[in-house]
This record gives sequence, C-alpha cells and structure tokens, in this order.
Amino acid sequence: MRLKTLGIKKIRKGLWLIWEVVIWVIWKARNACIFNNEIARWDELVEEVNVMSWRWFLGKCTGPACMFYEWC
Repeated sequence: MRLKTLGIKKIRKGLWLIWEVVIWVIWKARNACIFNNEIARWDELVEEVNVMSWRWFLGKCTGPACMFYEWC
C-alpha cells in the first residue's frame, strides 16, 4: 500500500510541474503578443512546454535523470 501511495504522489508532482510550465509558457506568449506584437504559434508553444518541463524536471530531479526522448 505504501508503494502505491508513493507512486501516486510522484505522478501528482509530475502533473503539477507540467501544469506550471503550461501556465508559464502561455503567460510568456501572451506578453510577447501584447508588448512585442508577436504571433503565437501553437506548435511552437507545445514544443516549448516539452523542453521547459523536461528542464524543470531535471532541475528538481534527485535521482537518475531521463533523456529528452524518454520525457516526450
């Protein structure tokens, strides 16, 4: 039972990290559209979420890290 609880906590932390990255990327894209008259492209935003969430994960990871292709 204890192992199952630990797995759920890890999954929850991972989903929370991805959620934070999504909000951050949308916020940055919004600011770029408003202040720099840039156009946000969804495919670029999704790629930025993938890369940034992997980097944030590596920054918080205490164990062995995964490769980018594994993260995607």
